[in-house]
Amino acid sequence: MRLIIALSIALTATSVQSLAQKNKLREAKNLMGQTPPDANSAKTAIDAAIGDETTKNSAETWFVRGQVYTALKCPSCFETAYQCFQKAEELDLRNEYKIDIETKQLPMLSREAFNYGVERYQA
Repeated sequence: MRLIIALSIALTATSVQSLAQKNKLREAKNLMGQTPPDANSAKTAIDAAIGDETTKNSAETWFVRGQVYTALKCPSCFETAYQCFQKAEELDLRNEYKIDIETKQLPMLSREAFNYGVERYQA
């Protein structure tokens, strides 16, 4: 009986932790959906989701992380965003994000990086 109770508690704890990380992913998506997007808070949430076993192999997590890092607008962030989009495409077995990445996210990333460079050059 004690074994059943212990197993039930362990399963519940695992489920709660998994749900918490999925909530971090949802939180990051919501923060990026605000006007204006809160990229710094979204970065904290998405980095927590990436660090968790239950969400780190999800194409959606890497896709959102790419969006967050694009919005942060710094040189190392642009490179990280590009790597995130590559990882999202690699994990996206059902091609849910492929078209969005190739037609919207990567062009936006290159535009943001270009504009960042122009602003720094003019400063």
